[in-house]
Amino acid sequence: MTRVNGVEKTLKGFLQAHSRRIPRTHNLAEILGLCIQLDSEFESLEGDCIKLDIYYIPSRYPDAIPGMLPEGLSCKDDTRRSLGTLRRVVEFVEGKLTQHDWCA
Repeated sequence: MTRVNGVEKTLKGFLQAHSRRIPRTHNLAEILGLCIQLDSEFESLEGDCIKLDIYYIPSRYPDAIPGMLPEGLSCKDDTRRSLGTLRRVVEFVEGKLTQHDWCA
């Protein structure tokens, strides 16, 4: 769950750097959609964000998506992949912010 929060905060940081309203949601696909409106290259992160949402939402809100538990719980491989996703998102956003001198 911490890695999902890291992706969420990174995407929201990009929005804040562009003086955009920060949505009050944990839904990565929704947050990413706002980033895509600013820069279409964010579409490359869509698959990763959707996968993270699939694991995060039922772990945080077990009754949110019927049929997701217990077979929908993440395993060690999913956890490892989520770390890779977090790294990719952070590096991607850092690159975008560095291009525009928002990040040193």
